Amino acid sequence: VEAQKRGIPLTHYLIAEELNTAGNITTEQAVQMKASGDYLGLHGVDLWKVTSRIASDKANLLATGLSDCKHASYPEGDVGLATEWMTTKAAMQSAGVVTSRLANVQTPALLGYTDRLMLPSYPLSSALNLAGAQAAVDQAILSGGTVIFYGHKLAGSADSLTWVTSDYIALLDYINQRKITRQLDVMTIDQWAAQYAGTRS
Repeated sequence: VEAQKRGIPLTHYLIAEELNTAGNITTEQAVQMKASGDYLGLHGVDLWKVTSRIASDKANLLATGLSDCKHASYPEGDVGLATEWMTTKAAMQSAGVVTSRLANVQTPALLGYTDRLMLPSYPLSSALNLAGAQAAVDQAILSGGTVIFYGHKLAGSADSLTWVTSDYIALLDYINQRKITRQLDVMTIDQWAAQYAGTRS
């Protein structure tokens, strides 16, 4: 809601099996998010069996009618070895996945993304404070690059999966002010992929 108030579109990665379960969003909420201009992508389920689950994860989410599953976010999965990750990438490509965000990347060293199936991102959790998030926005502006933030929960205090609600609102305001002054564009992952297809961004 706070992002919608500021005209900031978000990307939500969904696990079909967790819709309408305790502590997770409902199908109705997902429909409202999509109607507001947010993009609904595919989130992996199994931490260590990414390769074997991609096709079924996609099929389950497609069946809800909420997502085209072109963009995905998978947990650490088969990324321990380069050969395993290449197998995972091949499976995602076979499933028609266009971009994938890696959940295990903590602080990207570069904002110029060259591998669309391994997009690094900053966690909105106890691993990143508000000043660090704002600095990442500034770095993206100065470099002409892209920054991706990801989060799971908002609450009064931060932990490994949670960011402070007041910090989230402050970050939205920080981004929105720079959007208003045309220093940056805010977009969903689908918009980003369409705009920068075939280029280094």
